[in-house]
Amino acid sequence: MKSKTNDNVNHPKHYQSLFRMKEPECIEFSELMTFCRGNAFKYVWRYGSKGDVDKSIEDLKKAIWYLVRCRKKRDSINNEIIVPMWSFIVKPKDGVAREKYGILDKIVSMDYDKAIKRIQSEIIRLAREKYRIEEHKA
Repeated sequence: MKSKTNDNVNHPKHYQSLFRMKEPECIEFSELMTFCRGNAFKYVWRYGSKGDVDKSIEDLKKAIWYLVRCRKKRDSINNEIIVPMWSFIVKPKDGVAREKYGILDKIVSMDYDKAIKRIQSEIIRLAREKYRIEEHKA
């Protein structure tokens, strides 16, 4: 049997604990949310975990797509379990992890407009990073 850290079916690394702590995995949050909100949460959770800037941008764009649907459907179903679970997550102090936490926090609190704006800013940052890397190679 594969260990938890190497099992891409049951416990993929990109869905495990975000900030190297013993907090719940992504599925434990997303299964308590509506479909669209849970998917947005999932895509933000995993962005940056696959080591590819294009995949990260794609994941963030997918998150926006689902958050727009949440807004249109006026998704405001708040499960009383999510917020207390989220309160156990310690806010990271470094840049990217802190930004990821901030976006996820907006999804948890159902502030979809602010989540979308933060995601858009992160997409711009990633695109600039990719451009600098490509320019450096040339």
